[in-house]
Amino acid sequence: MLTFSVGLNAQDVLIPYKKADKFGLIDQNAQIKIEPKYDQLNWLTGKYFISTVNEGNTVLHGLIHKDKEIIKPQSSLIYRVLPDMMILGVLKDGAEPNSPLRYLLYDSNGKKVESAEFKKLELMGTAGKSSQNQNRPKYALLFSEDFQDRPGIFVFDGDTGKIKEWYFREVTDFKLLRKNKVGDTFYFSYVDSKKKEQKKILKITKENFSFEDFGGEVPEPEIIGTDKITEIKSKETVKSGKHEKRSLYKGEDGKILYRKDSAEFRQLELPKDIEPIFKYTKIKNQAGDLIYKSNGKFGWIRDGVPTETDYDSITYFGNDYYLVCLKKDNQFKCGTLSHDLQPVLPIEYDSILGVMNRFEFEPKKGSSDFELKMKPGSGNMKPDEISYVQPVFRNIVGYKDGKAFLMSPAGKQMFSSGFDEVGRNGVNLPGEIETDFIVLKKDGLYGLILTVYDAESGSNVQQTIEPVFTDYPAFYIKNYYEQPGYILFGLYDEKGHFSAYASDFGVVYAD
Repeated sequence: MLTFSVGLNAQDVLIPYKKADKFGLIDQNAQIKIEPKYDQLNWLTGKYFISTVNEGNTVLHGLIHKDKEIIKPQSSLIYRVLPDMMILGVLKDGAEPNSPLRYLLYDSNGKKVESAEFKKLELMGTAGKSSQNQNRPKYALLFSEDFQDRPGIFVFDGDTGKIKEWYFREVTDFKLLRKNKVGDTFYFSYVDSKKKEQKKILKITKENFSFEDFGGEVPEPEIIGTDKITEIKSKETVKSGKHEKRSLYKGEDGKILYRKDSAEFRQLELPKDIEPIFKYTKIKNQAGDLIYKSNGKFGWIRDGVPTETDYDSITYFGNDYYLVCLKKDNQFKCGTLSHDLQPVLPIEYDSILGVMNRFEFEPKKGSSDFELKMKPGSGNMKPDEISYVQPVFRNIVGYKDGKAFLMSPAGKQMFSSGFDEVGRNGVNLPGEIETDFIVLKKDGLYGLILTVYDAESGSNVQQTIEPVFTDYPAFYIKNYYEQPGYILFGLYDEKGHFSAYASDFGVVYAD
């Protein structure tokens, strides 16, 4: 088991902790900072957490910053946070799915900003530097719409927690005329409270916002890069570092034509029992050896000459290999060969997948639960009427004697022993989380392989967590709690319910 070396003060990191069916917050010295009293407590961003309380059929959500509840659970839909600057809350006016929504603005401490309750509220951009924290902006620009459908644009000061100024509000006939694709520049028109038509240009930069009049027509969009002339090189001028002589086959009018290098095509006179098999049945034109079938057996046409039919199955395995199988004792055993027909993987696997299967939660009929199942990683697992190619992507999985072995296409085995299952994580979840990784299962436990950026080497490195989790790792958070290098995993039970958070060294934060 590999662990990550993190230089931080352990007790400063707070993690959602589950006791019985309730969640609270705990530090890494096992000190409870918030007693378990919420039905759910999920990390949101930075040092913020969403709290959930179920009251009958009503679900309430609040917000916690560090170890303090800054917004009590209420009938809200979502919170959007700009850390240590502002919070945008979307509240529901009722329990029904189509209940009206109210948009509220809060300061960084969860205090509602006066007169900031709208039918619509959108963040347009940020600018300036905070005097309290140079790493965050000072101002936020927001577009609003009141409950009389009147639009407005205002500037919020994150340092004071108040609205600094309105550019306009309570206007009519608002129209966005154009937004530049390059840079944040908006052109719009409206009718003000004095019934006068206004045309404005709004520019957003890292330093500030500018809001001014403009006359005439909206300027045409700038065309970027027209002064650059692209040099197009023909294929003949591109020199390859390696020249490989390969056969070329094509099918025309029921005939097989063949040539090698720059020679002329010639028709192959093949026995009637030979059935040539192209990679793509609709495109009968390919380089390299051509698979053929004769009397239920398979071989190749090499340099225009059929080889012996030594195999019970042959498939094009990606661009560089062949997947071959032999029937032994009424069962198939498979391996792979290179393009020059040299062994790569021995013919001893029950099956080999070029694209690994994936774990997914599938709804369970007649229940609100889900089931964790393995789904095919590719829609083309077997040769069909369109393609005789089994795709290959990054790692491959070979199954033998009930175990799954993870390997590179070139035949390098990544672990000395096999797993009960190996698959990609197919669970898609929203938020600032990572879901792209490989999951390992062995003896009822789960592990995973993920790729993380290593600052010392300046490159991505692969990290392996051996199977230690009793529940399924559905996502992970990198640089958790604003701690560089710190990784926290989110675990789900096999019925699709969030279970607990866990560290990269196997500690599950649950009692």
